[in-house]
Amino acid sequence: MSNRARHELSENGFRSAGDGSAHQERLASLDGVRGAAALMVAAGHGVTGQSDTIFGGEAQMGVMLFFVLSGFLMGYLYLARPFSMDVWVDYAVRRIFRVFPLFAVMLSLGALAWAVFAWELYDYPISVSQWWGAITLREYVSVFWTVSVEMKFYVVFPVLCAMLWLLPSSGGRAAILAVGVGLAVFAPTPVPLIHLRGAIDFFLIGVLVSLFYLNRKVWLAWAPEKAWDTVLLIGLVLLVLSTPTFFLQIFYPDWDKPYPLAHVFFPWGHTAFYAPLAGMIVLAAAFDGRLARLIFANPPACFLGRISYSLYLCHMPVLFGLSFLSVPAPVKSVLYFVLAVLASWTTYCVIERPARRFGYALSSKITKLGQDGR
Repeated sequence: MSNRARHELSENGFRSAGDGSAHQERLASLDGVRGAAALMVAAGHGVTGQSDTIFGGEAQMGVMLFFVLSGFLMGYLYLARPFSMDVWVDYAVRRIFRVFPLFAVMLSLGALAWAVFAWELYDYPISVSQWWGAITLREYVSVFWTVSVEMKFYVVFPVLCAMLWLLPSSGGRAAILAVGVGLAVFAPTPVPLIHLRGAIDFFLIGVLVSLFYLNRKVWLAWAPEKAWDTVLLIGLVLLVLSTPTFFLQIFYPDWDKPYPLAHVFFPWGHTAFYAPLAGMIVLAAAFDGRLARLIFANPPACFLGRISYSLYLCHMPVLFGLSFLSVPAPVKSVLYFVLAVLASWTTYCVIERPARRFGYALSSKITKLGQDGR
């Protein structure tokens, strides 16, 4: 397998072995989970402007799933590796070129559309000052806020890893993460960690779940792998039932809270429900059982997972363009998803994938220079 191919794998649910070797272990189902999260966001945004909407809240739930998955993958990829400057230079370069180029291009497109045509491609006007605030991660703008939060988590994560590496055992690391999750979830005010906008609990849940997966042969040896399909099924059923589509309109049509099932069981806040639920789904899917492969590891799901970041940033301009069409809602819905996928595949091929490959090549050169210097 070529170095480039190994890089492609490592960015889509694979990890390097702890000894730094080129061995990769694939978590195929997590690609599909990422694709499902992107679809939830696109579906939630795609119908909120229509009077006949039956969705509302799916977009936020998709974002929560994204955050937990990001935390899991960062922990999975890096907690098992030794602390070294080479590792973190590689981490920084890859993260920057994985996320920032498409973010900058689409944000600039939104600002340009507003400046020239007064078009709100992202449902909000993006002025020059807002563009600058968002590009420097100081201001949250439309859907770009989640990317800003994620990049801030990338800054926090190496510090978190350094703290965890000081602990002698994986159990101690898990205990510290669990305490951090508890503080983030149940604190009376959001944890002010470089303005992660109340999302730190979802990232920490993801990192905590990755520790359980990395130590699964010891900590989870009591649970047969087939049992994780049952866990996944329970998680998915709870996720579906907790959407307004199935809960609000069927059971409580007059309910006025945005996260109905979460407020039934956890009246003090939806985070205490959705963060562990997302962690449960991600952990169960990582075991790659029969049900997980059936739902998330099939070719269409993996394809959506591959273009999920592009889909997240491209779906709203497509939705804006369709607002000029006067066609029946079902026709517009089909056009929306087809065009959103086509636009996402295009930006993936033209911007996202080349940027990732460049980042990989640059990281390899920097690492080689450092090794030659030693």
